[in-house]
This record gives sequence, structure tokens and C-alpha cells, in this order.
Amino acid sequence: MKIGRMRATALLLLLVTIAILPGCKKEVPLTNFSSVEALQNWLRLNDVSERPKAEFTDEWHDKAKEIVKAAAKDGYKVEAHYAQKDDFYSVYCQAAIDGKTWYWDPETDDPSKDIELVKVQWKPLQSEAK
Repeated sequence: MKIGRMRATALLLLLVTIAILPGCKKEVPLTNFSSVEALQNWLRLNDVSERPKAEFTDEWHDKAKEIVKAAAKDGYKVEAHYAQKDDFYSVYCQAAIDGKTWYWDPETDDPSKDIELVKVQWKPLQSEAK
């Protein structure tokens, strides 16, 4: 009788493992780009900047979030930022390389160390355009 219960328990554990295992993913920590050249090369392979310019700020921010997602898929840490002051909107991506922060407009492949060099554009939100 004990052997039957042990087999049933082992079978149940095996079935549970088979059902759960495919959904388990090992979390891999994201890393910074090793160099500016590595970031530039990665950006050239990413097609977001080749798409038509965003008409609205929320579309512009969606592009930045898409870059963050693509970078994470490739194991890199990138952040997307959105800021508004009066009628001026700024959307940019950010990555750290060798302790320095690099910024770029998600519609370009041109990272810069100086945030003042990031393009700031006025674009209405979709809700404002109606």
C-alpha cells in the first residue's frame, strides 16, 4: 500500500512540475552597455528611429518605452523619461556607460552625455488634438 501512495505522490509531483516548468523563466539581470560604440551599434540595429516621426507626445513616449523593452529583451538596461513644462514636452531614453549617463531622443540614434543636447519638442497629446 505504501509503494502505491509513493508512486501516486511521485506521479503527482512530476505532473505538477511538467505543468509549471514551461512558465518559469530565469530572471537575468540587465546590464549596462559596455561602451558608447556598443550602444550606438545596438541603436542602429533597432528600427524605432527609422519610423515616421511621432505626431503626438504620447506616441513619442511609446517609442521610448518600446526601446526600453527591446533593450531589456537583449539584456540591456535603458530607461524612458517624459517631462512637461508649460507647452514643452521632452521624451528621452537614458543608459549608463562607465558611470556616465547618456541620453537620446527615441527618434534618433544619437546618444549624448549632456542632457542639454537632447531635443526638446512641442507635441500635443492626442487628447489635446481633439
